[in-house]
Amino acid sequence: ASEDVSRDIVTAFGDSLRAFADKCPDLRTRLITLLRAPVPVPATYQGTAAAYARRRAAEALGRIGNPDDVPLLVGVLRRDIAGLPPATNWYGDPAREGAARALGRIGGTQAAAALYEQLNDRIANRFIMPVIVEELGRLNPSGTAEALARLLDSSDETLLVRVLTTLRQLRATSAVPQL
Repeated sequence: ASEDVSRDIVTAFGDSLRAFADKCPDLRTRLITLLRAPVPVPATYQGTAAAYARRRAAEALGRIGNPDDVPLLVGVLRRDIAGLPPATNWYGDPAREGAARALGRIGGTQAAAALYEQLNDRIANRFIMPVIVEELGRLNPSGTAEALARLLDSSDETLLVRVLTTLRQLRATSAVPQL
């Protein structure tokens, strides 16, 4: 039931969630509760309604934009929240993807550092690496272009396109070697 409420609220309010959350503080509390709730069977979690409800909850927290939510979102991104699936799960990573997007929206030093550290584990982050790159580009902390340029040796075409697009948006095309 809480998952349905999350989906309906995010769909209905989109980017105007910040104003709505100011008038309804219970919304933020429900979203946080949903993200912290243990997942009954982590091995079968991904690809389920529970996984996507958590992604929408994280994204909604990003739209609300409260910096107090950054530690929770960092915890989701780092898999510090109980019940998230292991890095080897091949269904994708909806909750962590939502957390990465939320951190990019909220911004700040802690959010940028959490996204930056995830660049170091391409295997565990293979499903969300393009989102991490995109959100780092949005925040553009010092050293972003150089860090992203190190990903240009990837064989993942989706990631390569995202890195090149982000470097272009950052006007850091000199970081791309001559082809």
